[in-house]
Amino acid sequence: MLVAAIDCATASTCVGWVEVDDNGKPGRHAELVAPAQPGHAETLLERLQAVLAAGGHDLGAPSLFVWGAGPGTFTGLRIGLSSIKGLCLASGAALRGVSSLKALALCSPQPGLVAAVSDARRGELFAGLYLVSHDDTGVPCAQCVTKEFVGSVAQVFAQLCVHIGTETAVALGSGIIAHRPAAGAALPPGVRLLGQSFVAPRPLWLALSGYAAFLENGPDDLDSAEPVYLREPDARPPKPPVWERAKSNP
Repeated sequence: MLVAAIDCATASTCVGWVEVDDNGKPGRHAELVAPAQPGHAETLLERLQAVLAAGGHDLGAPSLFVWGAGPGTFTGLRIGLSSIKGLCLASGAALRGVSSLKALALCSPQPGLVAAVSDARRGELFAGLYLVSHDDTGVPCAQCVTKEFVGSVAQVFAQLCVHIGTETAVALGSGIIAHRPAAGAALPPGVRLLGQSFVAPRPLWLALSGYAAFLENGPDDLDSAEPVYLREPDARPPKPPVWERAKSNP
């Protein structure tokens, strides 16, 4: 089975694919993670097509599309889901969503507790705590220790402290990069802060995590699949003109 993966939850466009044999063993793969400049709408499909073409595939070849379901930027998540839904409708491929934070945690170079922390802007962070392990072939898997949550920088680091306690752990993601001094001061001394190389999910791990979820629970429903936002979008409907408000409040 050819499994393609995309994630647009962060400021990076993440695209890739992996060939999985009948025994579930991964084989050939290719992936690309790069800043989404000028934006996800302009980069996603072009980069996915280029990565697939590197292996002799096209956009209609994957049997399963795995997408990073968030949390993340509202616009990026909508672009990612609508693009993948279109490809699935056109090719008949299946769809499976995976938490973008969980996929980020899979990038940890060491097993154990991993705090995945993404910059949510507006002085807030998205975060989740996972227990990461590796199988005999080195493929990682992650179990959720806490529900994913959003809060101010101080709130998120304080909540992670409670759950990590005196354990050793790894913290990674764009939220750690954006607020590294605060993270270093707030998180327990046993927490290792990772750098710029760990700000976005790795497409290979996203693809394999989605493939495992697909085998266990089947595909997502194309009509009802929605991203995980964790908070209201930044954009708000415009207020009605003053005279319209005056009419409704005589």
